[in-house]
Amino acid sequence: MTRLTTLTMLLLLLVPAAAAADIAPRPKDPPPPAEETTPTPPTTADPTFTIQKMPRDLGVRLDEAILLLQFENFEGFVESFAAPAVLAEIQAEGGMEEIRKDAAAHPEKVHAMAAVLRTHRVTFQAEMTADGTVARFAAGENEKVLEVDYIVFQKVDGIWYIANE
Repeated sequence: MTRLTTLTMLLLLLVPAAAAADIAPRPKDPPPPAEETTPTPPTTADPTFTIQKMPRDLGVRLDEAILLLQFENFEGFVESFAAPAVLAEIQAEGGMEEIRKDAAAHPEKVHAMAAVLRTHRVTFQAEMTADGTVARFAAGENEKVLEVDYIVFQKVDGIWYIANE
């Protein structure tokens, strides 16, 4: 998958909450436990990532991404969340128009990405590397629509960018 396609897919993730609810319905509350138990912390399959409290700056970036996608500001989304080298490549290829067309043609991807980011934003947790420079969010039930298992963010020069290849 090319970087341009990946960024287009990422743009398609954020959509108004009502539309996202159609793609990723809110799970029903589980029944209360029969007896009091000690909650087990969530785990990840990859030992290089651990579930940690989401850094404040990453939470702010997720909020920004959600808003840009909700308001269908795909150009602003790409300019804000593509790493500088990737953005330069997209602009050199004249890819912004292609991104707009892809986003319009695949609104389900925008809805799915928005749903994934919203879901993880409210938990205040992220799967992160030990050095805190890479965070990933499981796509969950939106995996098939997004065609990725995780949405990956990487911190470069103090700013979080989407790093899916």
